Amino acid sequence: MRLWYAYVSIERLSRAARLEATALVGSLLIETDKLADAMPLLEKAVLAHPESAELHNSYGLALLASDRAKEAQEEFERALAVQLGYEDAHVNHAASLSRQKREAEAAPELEAVVEGNPANVKAWANFGMALFGLKRYAEAGEAFAKAVALAPSDASLRTNLGSSLEKAGRAAEAKKAFAEAAQLRKAGLQ
Repeated sequence: MRLWYAYVSIERLSRAARLEATALVGSLLIETDKLADAMPLLEKAVLAHPESAELHNSYGLALLASDRAKEAQEEFERALAVQLGYEDAHVNHAASLSRQKREAEAAPELEAVVEGNPANVKAWANFGMALFGLKRYAEAGEAFAKAVALAPSDASLRTNLGSSLEKAGRAAEAKKAFAEAAQLRKAGLQ
């Protein structure tokens, strides 16, 4: 019922505000694991407003969360066709490539993002994952270390850092990263 009320309320907004609100509601539904609600809302919105890079990006995220990586990749490409420099769409596009085991294509795209915006935690994390998938463990560790420096309370990033360091043969540093991740999880921080 609340979703219906939100959608009806969105329809009363101006066109620009409606696009932004629909993308926001869709993103919130994805974050709260309500994909069944997000998918039709975003699909309808993308069909009605194909000129909205933000809607294509949000719909791509819903597809990616539904393990439909190839379709997500196409949606992110549509977002980038509308707005070439859309940083989130580049990061998400690369994540969809990695999900398809195409890390060799994902890594350069992510590298370009972090060079342009070194404060993008999600880009550093995805860059680390792509490098890890390419078995470039030392470089993956460097990427995860930069992500950890930007988001020090993220236990998952520390775990990924530990895994990269371990694979790179740096056992003592890996052990420390794993211990820090465990402490964060114990404190309720993921």
